[in-house]
Amino acid sequence: MKRKVLAIFTLCALLTALTACAIKSPGDNAADNSGEESAESSSDYADFKTALMLPGIEGENAIFQMIANGIRDACKELGAPEPKVVEGGDQWTAYEKYLTSLAEAGIYEVIFTTTDVMRYCVNQAHKAYPEQKFVLIDADLNGYKDKFDGKEIPSTVWGVSFDLYQLGYLGGYFCGLVTQSDMERANDKLVVGLVFTDIYDPWEVDVKTGFTNGVKAAGANIEIINSVIGDWVDPQKGADVTRALFAQGADIVYYTTGASTYGCVTEAEAQGKYAIANDNNSISLSPDTVIACTLVEGYQAAHEAAIGAIQGTLEYGTGRTVGAAEGVISFTFDDPVTLEKVPAEILEKMQEAYQGLIDGSIDPRTPLE
Repeated sequence: MKRKVLAIFTLCALLTALTACAIKSPGDNAADNSGEESAESSSDYADFKTALMLPGIEGENAIFQMIANGIRDACKELGAPEPKVVEGGDQWTAYEKYLTSLAEAGIYEVIFTTTDVMRYCVNQAHKAYPEQKFVLIDADLNGYKDKFDGKEIPSTVWGVSFDLYQLGYLGGYFCGLVTQSDMERANDKLVVGLVFTDIYDPWEVDVKTGFTNGVKAAGANIEIINSVIGDWVDPQKGADVTRALFAQGADIVYYTTGASTYGCVTEAEAQGKYAIANDNNSISLSPDTVIACTLVEGYQAAHEAAIGAIQGTLEYGTGRTVGAAEGVISFTFDDPVTLEKVPAEILEKMQEAYQGLIDGSIDPRTPLE
């Protein structure tokens, strides 16, 4: 009898030990998953709230998508909360109200926004909330400083702009090379088109100047025709404008961002012409039509700005411009479609021009003599 009791006691003890080993407490699980969750909970930036005010719709603008994703990823990497995103749509008269409302909330360490359009809104919001920090991406603050009180960029405002002269130069040079080539869709009229979504000074001045200089560097006798869609979201209007340019002899058009410019691609596709996007890789829309694109690496610029804002390394009260030398302005040199569809001699000339922008031997702002 004693042996039977002892055996039962031993078996119970063994089962208890095994159960204790198999069952883990919530604390044990937390210790085992001490990676991402623990890193987030112990982040120095767990309470660092940010907001992003977009003067439009994120899904309708490739640059807006790059900027928003760059900021989101920076916040995630540093363990900061995901930024609150406010879309202004096409209600441009309400942009200032939206931005000011974010500042009025008083809960955001930094408020991000984008484009030169928002400089005025930031100026007004700063006057009402001078302690609020603002970061503008794709906005030229140095060219706007006279509009700020004291004729200086406020000590709580920082901005980075993209060198759109360089962007336009690459686009113009490529269009000029294509229209002079014996490529399948090129004609002998030596006419290239430039399509703007709307009237916007950085396009009318920066992009257009660079584009013109790029075209003329490719061939002095090439004619440039320019048109404005006047609508951000209507592809039919984009197609109508592009059709008119083709009717005037253009065999290639260079177009800016916005949903309406999808019409540029569909019309070029229908007519057997070329359409080149100016700030994102849109080749997948129609690889036979969009054979190359100039690029703005908006994600990179936004990501770096957000990291600096969260870590406190931005030099507020200043603005900077980034371009080819920083890798922010580029071209689809490595895209398989570009490599397949564009003749090697054109790509070689494009590489030489790009290097000239990097080392400064080409100034896209200065007209050719």
